[in-house]
Amino acid sequence: VAQLPRELDRGRGEVEHGQGGVGDGHVTSLSSLGSMSSRAAWGYGLATVAGDGTVLDTWFPAPRLGSLPAGTDPHIAPAELEDLGFRTVWVGIGAEPVGDMRLLEEMLAATRTAVIATAIVNMWNDDARSLARHHRRIVDRHGPRLLLGVGLGHPEKRPSYQAPLQRMTDYVDVLLGERVPAEDVVIGALGTRTLDLAGRRTLGAHPYLTVPAHTRHARNILGATAFLAPEHKVV
Repeated sequence: VAQLPRELDRGRGEVEHGQGGVGDGHVTSLSSLGSMSSRAAWGYGLATVAGDGTVLDTWFPAPRLGSLPAGTDPHIAPAELEDLGFRTVWVGIGAEPVGDMRLLEEMLAATRTAVIATAIVNMWNDDARSLARHHRRIVDRHGPRLLLGVGLGHPEKRPSYQAPLQRMTDYVDVLLGERVPAEDVVIGALGTRTLDLAGRRTLGAHPYLTVPAHTRHARNILGATAFLAPEHKVV
């Protein structure tokens, strides 16, 4: 039995709410005689990392036995992800305000064609007009490669969560009114009414932490042509 420990990845450059990089650790093996031995292993992969730095899960598609080769860059930069064929890089934002979106602009400057998408800007914490202004500035400089994923976040994280659908509707109204193209906006929508709003007013939806049955439901609400990028956990 061999298992890569969960504390491997320490990379930077978030993809689908995770961090991409190279990790090294140990493979623990159990022989037929029951004795334990340990061997070094490393590999490029993704990890979901909490705000306090705790590694929640990791994915290493092709781990290699042995120590990390000397001179190996421990981080996967956005440009390398682009070279690997990734067309969109989803950047985990969390609940903190994105402000002037400096990180997103740096990632755009480091890539050529990849779309950099926010997942998800919190509608309670970032002013829609300010977000629209910085979106226009960044797109004017780097081209139409910035996708604004916006959403309401977790209600348990807020002291007040009143009229969330109205908040979402008003937020989208401001973005579009401030000349952010509808195709540059997706909504972190879960419920039927928010999915309907996403399909009618924006490019589509980016539901987070869902299951295949919800994806089927979301597609039925959005219709056949709206953009749908669900995030599923796989165990």
